[in-house]
Amino acid sequence: MLSELFEISLDELIKGDRSLQGKVKVKGGTGMFSNRSLLSALNYFSLFFAPLIFPLITLIFGYKEMKKHGKRAFIFQLIPTLTLIVIAISYYISAKLAGTKTPNSVLASGCTIVIFLITFGIIVWNVKEGVKQLKA
Repeated sequence: MLSELFEISLDELIKGDRSLQGKVKVKGGTGMFSNRSLLSALNYFSLFFAPLIFPLITLIFGYKEMKKHGKRAFIFQLIPTLTLIVIAISYYISAKLAGTKTPNSVLASGCTIVIFLITFGIIVWNVKEGVKQLKA
């Protein structure tokens, strides 16, 4: 009725109003199955199927709210990768300083525990945030 009143298409009516876009839901879906909450949640759950890739795509092509979640997910999914790189460098430096081909066993054990704890924390955080977005 609004599109007829203003003589514009529904597509133009909805796409021109950002606040209305945020309220549009998947047909028949409410709550946890709205477009926005589902896509925002997928940024966090992408850790299991497309880490770094899905949040990066959302950062580039998503709407404002999705970009916020894409950025948070991207940063938190990047942390284990950066930690692994730092550990690999420290392994290399440790082996070079000791004059051997293998790193110090205490360093290797400690770094393995650190990477495990960081990765586990990131997984828990991503699941918690994903569920929170589904409930929004």
